[in-house]
Amino acid sequence: MKKLILIFGILTFSLILTDCSRENESSNSAEIKINPPNWIQGTWLLENPNTNIGFRFTTNDVVIIQSGAELSQRGQLELFKNSGQSVSASNESSENIYKLISNFPGGQTTIYSFTKISNTKIKWDAVTNSVYTKQ
Repeated sequence: MKKLILIFGILTFSLILTDCSRENESSNSAEIKINPPNWIQGTWLLENPNTNIGFRFTTNDVVIIQSGAELSQRGQLELFKNSGQSVSASNESSENIYKLISNFPGGQTTIYSFTKISNTKIKWDAVTNSVYTKQ
């Protein structure tokens, strides 16, 4: 469990360490397309009852939840975009898979990929045995 929390923390906070000194690029007008499909929308928490770790999917955002703190992917991207930096986001989805690809300044890309197990369970593909239950 500690390993899972450590991996989750590293992925979450790696975005903070991006290179913010990059000059304004002409491609900063790229769109932020975050549109999770209906089947994944809602709040999903890790099955371990002693943690408050998970994700919330809305019609236009993916929010990381970790011990009461929340980190909006759209919010992060818009913060960089509003400062003149180049960012973008795109989605890939099907009946059982949702993938968000976010491109941040400094060439950093994050990919969140989820697979539907049932109507009430999904797994985060980046971490083995990370099953989340719909709340």
